[in-house]
Amino acid sequence: MIYLLHGEEEFLRAEALARIKAGLGDPEMASLNTLWLDGRKASMADVQTACDALPFLSERRLVVVEGLLARLLSRKREAGDEADGSQGEDEAKPAGPLLQGLTAYLERVPATTDLVLDEPQEISKAQPVFKTLMKLVQEGRAEVITCPPIKKQDELSGWIMDRAKAKGARLTFDAAEELAAFVGSQLRLLDQELDKLMAYAPDRTITPADVRLLVPATREANIFEMVEALGRGDGKLAVRTLRELLDDGQPPLGILGMVARQVRLLLQAKELTARGLPAPDVARALRLQGWQSDRIVRQAGRYTFPQLERMHDRLLETDVAIKTGQMDDDMAVEMLVISLSR
Repeated sequence: MIYLLHGEEEFLRAEALARIKAGLGDPEMASLNTLWLDGRKASMADVQTACDALPFLSERRLVVVEGLLARLLSRKREAGDEADGSQGEDEAKPAGPLLQGLTAYLERVPATTDLVLDEPQEISKAQPVFKTLMKLVQEGRAEVITCPPIKKQDELSGWIMDRAKAKGARLTFDAAEELAAFVGSQLRLLDQELDKLMAYAPDRTITPADVRLLVPATREANIFEMVEALGRGDGKLAVRTLRELLDDGQPPLGILGMVARQVRLLLQAKELTARGLPAPDVARALRLQGWQSDRIVRQAGRYTFPQLERMHDRLLETDVAIKTGQMDDDMAVEMLVISLSR
């Protein structure tokens, strides 16, 4: 059987590959009969030799080739550029024959071998190699599994609900929406957070309150809301948010550290924006995802550089006051928030 796992969502591809490997039977024998090839370097001879080898004390073997089609199709595009005079001749020469060789060999992969083409990008349906795979799908000799990223909020919430059900967990839709909002489209991280929530509430339905308690991103979101309130001069909301964090058991020094991180991000975002970078590029440069990437630039715009620098200085003063015992932890953090809201 030949499998094409293609698409940007690595977690979905990894899960599909795990299911394929589980189909080999005994895990120890499956490992002995599994071979991984780096498609960025492998030759057609490497692929064919791996696939043609007989299984060891088993009915089937598994050959996983990572990124081969991405490499070959990229070089094919370069060959097209070469025809227009935009690429060097030697660079594109091997691409056509190798891609043609692979397409032809797919028809001859032994029945004793499961060949997995693991591709980080979605392969166009117009490509001849894709059409060959679809022909093999109709013959029952191949399977094509598309793994696109899930970015829309409602789709993410639905995926979380389905995932929870598959794990045997009970989860309210509001809790799923809370997870989607604060963790974003990182499916592997969402899966890990679901496991943590299940361990915390094994015999009851998981609620939004559980998500807010256990998921670190929600605590960051509360800090974000507090800093945003400070930017608007809304001291009452900022202090109320701080007290909620303290009532939830968040340590003052931990809150101080998260506020300091937020201020550093705002300084960096403001500097990058001043250089002319658009919001998506700023988010990528700061490695922000989910709810933060949509709002960090907007929040930075509410502050001037002197305001952010003053906040940074006050954070340092408060940190020293707490660590040297000059002030009670809770009081020091509350005084900081009050002073910054003026």
